Amino acid sequence: LPVEGNPGRIFARVKWSDGTFQDVSTGLIPDENELKVTSNTSSLVVIAPTSIQQHWQVRVANGAEAECGDLLEVDLLMCNQSVQETVVPVVVDVPKATHIVLTIDEIRLTPADNDARHWPISVREFAGLNVMVHYEQGLPRDLTLDA
Repeated sequence: LPVEGNPGRIFARVKWSDGTFQDVSTGLIPDENELKVTSNTSSLVVIAPTSIQQHWQVRVANGAEAECGDLLEVDLLMCNQSVQETVVPVVVDVPKATHIVLTIDEIRLTPADNDARHWPISVREFAGLNVMVHYEQGLPRDLTLDA
């Protein structure tokens, strides 16, 4: 997963003792048979499905750091009992920022108690700050509203 906010769906399949496989990504009924997914890192946010037809998702968190390892845990529950647990290796490959461009949308400002803020001079007391981050690879991203 290469960029903050990028989502990925989780597909899960179980192999039973008789050698058959079953897709358990969707269609499980909560509180009877269900998949539980948890993140072992603050770089990944797990999103539970809102219906039995949807997949679990994982999203790269804001402020995520590049890392690799067993970053997710998946537990298959049948009748509220764990029947299979596993870890999922994930690569969070967030590119490094090369530079940041800050732009202010006013060329001059005045203190709030200065008369220059009134007509006819009308100098603003505040300005917006725009933040554009450039990365090693890919297009720059506007992070002005990033929390």
